[in-house]
Amino acid sequence: MKKITPTSIIMVMYTWFLMLSSLAFSTLSEESYIDGDEIKNVCDAIRVYIVDDYRGTMAIAILLAFSPVAIYMMVRKFRGVIVNLSAVAFLVSWVFLFIIKFKDCPWY
Repeated sequence: MKKITPTSIIMVMYTWFLMLSSLAFSTLSEESYIDGDEIKNVCDAIRVYIVDDYRGTMAIAILLAFSPVAIYMMVRKFRGVIVNLSAVAFLVSWVFLFIIKFKDCPWY
C-alpha cells in the first residue's frame, strides 16, 4: 500500500478549498430573485437587474490558483490517487459552476 505524504494532504485540502471558493465566487446575489414566472433562470436575473458580472475574471483566477496542484500532479507523474481524484472533482465542479450553469448567458 502506498504511503500518503503530507504534501498530498495539503494539495487535497487546497483543492477542496478551491472548490468552495469557486462555489462562492460563481454565485450571484440576484439568483435569489428567480421565481419561475418572470425570472426563469440566472440569465434572466442578470438581464433584469444590473449585475456587476465578475464571473469571467473569477473563473480565470481560480484556474490560475489551481496551477500548483496541476504542477504537483505532473511532477509526481499522476501517481497520487487521492490528489488526482480531488483534481478531477475540482475540474468537474469548476466546469459546472462557471460554464454549464451560465451556458445561455453572454460573457460581457
